[in-house]
Amino acid sequence: MARWQWMAAGVALATVVALAATWWETPLHTPAEPAGPVPTPLAWTAQIEPLAGDGHPGDRDGASAQARFADPYALLRSADGSVYFTDAGDNNRIRRRLPDGRVETVAGQGEGRIDGPALQASFNTPSGIAADAQGNLYVADTGNHAIRRIGTDGQVTTLAGGEQGYADGPAAQARFDAPMGIAVDAQGQVYVADTFNDRIRVIGTDGNVRTLAGGERPGLADGLGAAARFDTPVALAFDAHGALLVADLFNNAVRRVGADGTVSTLLGDGGVINGPLSLATTHDGVLYVGDLDGRIVQVTPQGHQIALVGNGRLPRLARPSGLAMDADGSVLVADSASYRLHRLRPLPVGDLPAPALVGPAADAALPDTGGRWPLAPQDGWHEVVGTLGEVRGNFKGESRHHLHGGFDVRGDVGQTVLAIADGKISSPVAAWSLGGQAEGLAVDRLKYIHMRVGRTPRD
Repeated sequence: MARWQWMAAGVALATVVALAATWWETPLHTPAEPAGPVPTPLAWTAQIEPLAGDGHPGDRDGASAQARFADPYALLRSADGSVYFTDAGDNNRIRRRLPDGRVETVAGQGEGRIDGPALQASFNTPSGIAADAQGNLYVADTGNHAIRRIGTDGQVTTLAGGEQGYADGPAAQARFDAPMGIAVDAQGQVYVADTFNDRIRVIGTDGNVRTLAGGERPGLADGLGAAARFDTPVALAFDAHGALLVADLFNNAVRRVGADGTVSTLLGDGGVINGPLSLATTHDGVLYVGDLDGRIVQVTPQGHQIALVGNGRLPRLARPSGLAMDADGSVLVADSASYRLHRLRPLPVGDLPAPALVGPAADAALPDTGGRWPLAPQDGWHEVVGTLGEVRGNFKGESRHHLHGGFDVRGDVGQTVLAIADGKISSPVAAWSLGGQAEGLAVDRLKYIHMRVGRTPRD
C-alpha cells in the first residue's frame, strides 16, 4: 500500500475512534436535568429548635433569643427567608423575624382600627396572615371584624369589613364576625375563614365579597355552598392541587372546599388530631396540623396521621396556632400560649432529638392579682379543693387520666365570682363544655377557669 494510502486509512481510523468515543462519553457529560422538589419524608423525628422569643410575655424587638411577644398567633415565610407573624394579645402588631435573626415590628402601634403608614396603623387581635404574588400582606383582623392589607408601599388599608355581622357585596359594605383564617390564591383572590359566621368567604379582585360555602347555622355537613356546614373554622391553606383546606375546629375535622364551593371532609373525628388550629401543606400532598392538645400531626396523602410533637418522645407545645413550611422542609410553628416561635427540623434516621425549651419560661410573669381571692372575703381564709399537679380523672371511669393544671378554691353555687386581674380573651376556644361539669373559660394567660361556680341556684 502506498504511503498516502496508509495515511488516509490512519486518518479515517482516528476519525471513527473519535466519533465512537464521543458517542460513548456524551451521556456522562450531558448536564443533568434540573432536580424536582425533594419528596417530603414521612414519620420523621423532629428536633425542636428556637426561632424567636424567650418565653416571657411582652413587646420587645431585637435579637431573636431576647424578643418578646404577647400572642404570636400565625406566621408566614416569605421568599427572602423572613418570617412574618401576627402578635395579638395586648400588642396588636405585625412582626417579622429577619434571616439574620433580628425581630422587628412591621405594622401596628396599639389596639384600634386606623389605616395609614404601617407603624402608625392599628389592629385589634390580628390572627391569620397571608401574602399575594406581589408581596402584599393580608391580615385577618379578628377583633375589628375586618380584612386588612399591608402594601409593599408600607401603607395599611382596610380591604373589607370593619363591622360585626354577616353581609356579602361591595367590600366596604361587607360584614364579618371575628374572621381568623386567611389565604390568597394565584389570581389574587382572598379567602377568609369567617369564624363565628361559620362560613368561608371570598374577596374577589373586583372588590366584591361572596360566600363560597357554609350556612346560617353551625354544624357538620358536606355539600355545595350554603348546604355545607362548619363549626368555628379557624385556619386555611391551599393543598398541592389548589383546593382550599379548612381547620374546622369544633367539628374536629379538616375540610376541603373546591372552587365551586363543594365541601367534603378530608379528616374527620376519631384520629390523632384533637381540635385542629393550624395547617401547612407541602408540594407533594403532605399536610401538617397543629391541634389544641399541643401536637403537630403529619398527615400523609393516604390519610395516615403521625404525631411528630406530643408523641411521648417529644413534649407537647402550649398552643400551636400557626404553621408554615420552610424552604428546607422544616416546619415553622407559632406557639402562641408560650410566647415563642419554633422550628421543627427533620433529623437523620436513627438520630435522637436533644432537649428543647417549650412552653412559657419558668419564671414568666403571672397576672397581677394583688394577692386577692376571686371570692369574698378577698383578704380572708378559703378552702382549697384542688392543687397543681394532683392526679385527675376524665369522667369516663379513668381515675388517673391527667395531672391537674390549676388551683381550685371552693365556692358555693350562686356565689359571686370577682375579677382580680386584667386580661384579654384571645383564644378562639375561650369557652367550652357549656353547662357541663367541666365548663370553663380561658382569659389571657389563664387557660382554664371553672365557670359553674358563677352560676345562680337557678343555673
